[in-house]
Amino acid sequence: AGASGRKVLRRLRGQDEVRLGEAAIEVLAARATATIRAFQSRGHASIEPVSIESAVAAAFPGNAGGPAAAGPLIAEAAKIAVRSARGRSSWSGLSRPSGNPLPGPARAEAVVAVAEGIRGAIHAVDGR
Repeated sequence: AGASGRKVLRRLRGQDEVRLGEAAIEVLAARATATIRAFQSRGHASIEPVSIESAVAAAFPGNAGGPAAAGPLIAEAAKIAVRSARGRSSWSGLSRPSGNPLPGPARAEAVVAVAEGIRGAIHAVDGR
C-alpha cells in the first residue's frame, strides 16, 4: 500500500499519527535532562516539589525559554539518531502489545546514541 493507503488503513483502525518538530524535540530533551538533574540533586527523603522551569529556560538563553536560540543540548550523534527514528513509526513501543519485540539493531543503536547524548548533557552541566 502506498502512503495514502497506509493513512486510510490507520484511520480505519482508529490510530492517529503524531509528529514532532525539531523545536519540540529540543524542548523535551531540555525538560528530560532538567528533571533528571533535579532528582539527582535532591535528598532521598525530600518531600519538596521539584521545579525545572528555570533550568529549562536557562537551556535556551536569549529566547525566553524558546528553542530557536538553543545551543546543542544533546550530542550530534543523538540528534542524528532522533532524525532517523522520526521516519520509523514502527520503532515506537507506545501502540505495541506487550511481549512483541521492538525492531532490530538499527533501533537499538539509535536508543544508545540518544541515551549517551542525554547522559553527556546531564554530566556536562553537573561537571562530572
